[in-house]
Amino acid sequence: MEVIALRGIYDTGKSETINMVYQGLLAVGYRQVLGCLQNLGGHNDFLDIIENGIKKIGIVSRGDIAGLLAQDLQYLNNANCLKTVCACRSRGQTVRAVTQYPQYQFIPKTIAPLNATRNQQQNINQQDANRIISLI
Repeated sequence: MEVIALRGIYDTGKSETINMVYQGLLAVGYRQVLGCLQNLGGHNDFLDIIENGIKKIGIVSRGDIAGLLAQDLQYLNNANCLKTVCACRSRGQTVRAVTQYPQYQFIPKTIAPLNATRNQQQNINQQDANRIISLI
């Protein structure tokens, strides 16, 4: 399994961006694998597996707690996902949870300026989501 990790500090829009990736993949024909969607609480965090008949992709938005991220990645690996998109912090145990997999890449979360409007923040998140989608 290849892990594509959106890497950034707390409260910069990682979960929202992962949700945009998820919605974007559903919009281009991926569909949910029945029985896999899990609501993980927090900032609307979730885990799911989607597929398009060729690729099975894992998506998990919570990435602030290392032990939980490691469990989520193991679950998605055991489910034979080709790639998994996740969020993780900029350093520490969540990064190590990602680097346990031979194939991984970190995508840095773009941080909006302090005076950014909600619309500007969403545009930045969408740009990050589009970058991740292009890797799948």
